Amino acid sequence: MSSLAISVDRVSKVYRLGEIDRRQFFTDAARWMRSLSSNGAAGAQSGSPDLFWALQDISFEVREGETVALIGRNGAGKSTLLKLLSRITAPTRGEIRLNGRLASLLEVGTGFHYELTGRDNVYLSGTIMGMKRHEIRARFHEIVEFAGLEQFIDTPVKRYSSGMLVRLAFSVAAHLEPEIFILDEVLAVGDQQFHNQCIDRIKEIVNDGRTVILVSHNMSYVRRLSQRAIWLQKGCMVQFGPTKEVVNGYEAASSSVGGQRTHHDGSQRASILSWRLVDGVGGEPNVLARSGSACAFEFALHAAETLQSCRLDVRLSDLDDTPVFSATHRLAGLPEGSSALVLELPSLPLQPGQYRLQTRLYQRHEEVDVWHCDPMLVVSGDGIPPDRSREGMINLESRVSLQRSPTT
Repeated sequence: MSSLAISVDRVSKVYRLGEIDRRQFFTDAARWMRSLSSNGAAGAQSGSPDLFWALQDISFEVREGETVALIGRNGAGKSTLLKLLSRITAPTRGEIRLNGRLASLLEVGTGFHYELTGRDNVYLSGTIMGMKRHEIRARFHEIVEFAGLEQFIDTPVKRYSSGMLVRLAFSVAAHLEPEIFILDEVLAVGDQQFHNQCIDRIKEIVNDGRTVILVSHNMSYVRRLSQRAIWLQKGCMVQFGPTKEVVNGYEAASSSVGGQRTHHDGSQRASILSWRLVDGVGGEPNVLARSGSACAFEFALHAAETLQSCRLDVRLSDLDDTPVFSATHRLAGLPEGSSALVLELPSLPLQPGQYRLQTRLYQRHEEVDVWHCDPMLVVSGDGIPPDRSREGMINLESRVSLQRSPTT
């Protein structure tokens, strides 16, 4: 069994809201003295209105050579946890133990001096991470080549774009061989080629037996890069386990946020009221489908009167509103009152992720109702082999065979 690289034991972090000035010195000192006698969090009570608990009672362990992702909505506490792991700030309660040299990339240009050149900042960053000058010199050419900044390496970094900054910062951190590597949304900046380079480099780091902790809002990257994931919500840990299970739960919960109806217009002659999957994945909310499996969507309708010669248009799109599927079905009519329409698909060959469902109801050529369905559809990766590529939008079965060319 591999040894532990990171151990986090009942860690909490509290901040006091408002400005700090000299008049508050004695108040701060009194609070600190009370904490010594009560063994509390700086004398803080969880219900105090001027206190904000960024993290509360977080515990987990990460093995050497493992990649763990932190996921959650903005403000969940992900960046705070990374700062605690990076020892930029200390926990209010609890203990963090690290086994090995750590390199962290938390923000674009973190640790860079903007008046110095790219060359100088490579040496500066390497020194901060504990590297010797000869170690940095031995890797310098590889660092610059990976970042693609040979032409600009002797230019002050204050003239770099944000993309150039993050490329150089990532390259420095990734090539100085830390045992523990921490990344916060580094893949959110830069072009697609750089993203692919980063992913390949992270895979190399993991294969070398090093530990990676990363934060990303892109669930595709999380699925591809991490073995386990931590879901944080309002400073508390909701779930910690295999990436597939945690991400499925997070996406299913996220799809239900935002109210029952996001958009609805048209005549009240008939309305599409709600939708659900006839059979979701293993007890999860009924918006969770399994990639590659048959599924059926059920739409609840209500008609104020009997309608003849109707048509239902359904469109499925990704989060960038790129259509991935559309269908048109004609109906002889809709009865007055409540009814249900069931759309069956023999297979749903989509990659795991969230998708938007839109329905339009017509009577003859007149639009009666349009609805951007809420909640969103979530496709799980259950049943997809772990070595299957996650690139692309659809997940199609394929096979290859080797055939001997006919002799002439």
